[in-house]
Amino acid sequence: MQRPRSLKVLYGVTWLSAVWLLAIAVATSNIGAGLRTLLASFYGGLALLLLWSLPTLFALRARATRAWVAAVVPVIVGCGIAMLRVDHTNNPLFIIRFLASRESLAREAEAVLVRPPSPAPERVGLFFVDRIEVFQGQARFLSSCSVLDTCGLVYSPLGRPQSSGEDHYTALGGPWYFLFQSW
Repeated sequence: MQRPRSLKVLYGVTWLSAVWLLAIAVATSNIGAGLRTLLASFYGGLALLLLWSLPTLFALRARATRAWVAAVVPVIVGCGIAMLRVDHTNNPLFIIRFLASRESLAREAEAVLVRPPSPAPERVGLFFVDRIEVFQGQARFLSSCSVLDTCGLVYSPLGRPQSSGEDHYTALGGPWYFLFQSW
């Protein structure tokens, strides 16, 4: 028996949404998910829901699929949008990326505490950073994490950094802290 075309399209959109979710998971495990990630996630999710709607309607109407199968794409899109709201320090992929990059980050941090950091964006370990700064004996690997906010990894060998203004630090172990700067 041949599957209806609408069901084939629905399965294709389901696989596409799984790839979209994986891309969001990787993007949100970086130091900051900038405006491009936010826009791509929002409009990508919207496009997936639009692609999902018609074939789902036809498949359900023809009784070619069950309702739970048709609900998979909205659940995936919901999970992808929710990932954008997860705090970095609670994101398991971020933690894995940080632990795998810790040695490279420490090497670069020690180097920039002695010499001026590169002004251009670069990759340090498994992270892409917009800029590296030295501030009060700390090496900071910074990236945009929303339209106005900045996130970063801070190497502070002298102890916990002092918060100023809207800065919020979360300990990552040893001399490492996650920084969230809100404007």
